[in-house]
Amino acid sequence: NGPGLNLKIPVTRNKGINGGRMEQGERFASDLSDKEWRLAIELKAGDIRNTISSFGMHPQGNDGEDQLDEHRLPNFIHSLDLSFPGSLSTSIVGTHEAYTWEFEILNTTESSEVTLRWDNTSFGDNDRELFLHDRIEERLINMREKNSYTFTYRTGYTFNLHFGDRTYVERKALPEQVVLSDAYPNPMGARTTIPFTV
Repeated sequence: NGPGLNLKIPVTRNKGINGGRMEQGERFASDLSDKEWRLAIELKAGDIRNTISSFGMHPQGNDGEDQLDEHRLPNFIHSLDLSFPGSLSTSIVGTHEAYTWEFEILNTTESSEVTLRWDNTSFGDNDRELFLHDRIEERLINMREKNSYTFTYRTGYTFNLHFGDRTYVERKALPEQVVLSDAYPNPMGARTTIPFTV
């Protein structure tokens, strides 16, 4: 037998994992007019919850991957994840007047109903807008007015997060397609409804 091999893996503990508690001073600041803010997003599907995803801005962040970003955990048999480009669960970019994030939901749970939740109570009294944009259903959710969004998952489900003034958000949120939903009632009767999004 030869000499032993030592392998060192540096780890930074995310206190939000496994129900960990954050100290009072470590809470995310989420006033959208601050130069540094971060918003946590909770995902829920059936009995599975993911509370480690977040996004935001920081003066020392950059638009690519950096030390402020966090990678997704490995997938398990039943997993639920939010993935920014580069397999990130957290995306902190540099401070901008306006910015759009893109992310995908990954769901291998037995539930197709997925809910996203966030805390909008400290967004501040300012003109900064934050909208969740469901790219599959072409729905736009004002994250100041609502604190959750539920959708029916399917593979490739993508979202955008639009941050900026009203003009920027309206320009970025223009639909790229028309979406026709299923007609109801089914079977059709004298009156039929076909929902659509433009």
